[in-house]
Amino acid sequence: MRIEFYRDGKGQSQVEKFLTSLSPAEFSKVGKVLDLLEQAGELVKEPFVKSIQGKIWEIRAKAIRILYFRREDSFVLLNAFRKTTPQTPENEKKLAVSRMNDYLKRS
Repeated sequence: MRIEFYRDGKGQSQVEKFLTSLSPAEFSKVGKVLDLLEQAGELVKEPFVKSIQGKIWEIRAKAIRILYFRREDSFVLLNAFRKTTPQTPENEKKLAVSRMNDYLKRS
């Protein structure tokens, strides 16, 4: 499986930008989960990934969350954030769904 970054109409990726803002230790933790996902695909389960709603899944690396969905032979990373509440915020879920729909429309 491949890892792909969602890009908006201007070619920008919020996930890439977020990842560059992480400390080296945080980036390493996220990188390990992304490597695992790339190698094992849908076989990866909790505590590394969790289904959020519908086709949206969540990569979990300590307090870092990346929402994504599967598209054929790739995982498309939609948005990333630092989790500060027990539940995934609704606005983050809505943003992921909106970006997924935009990606599917444009592909």
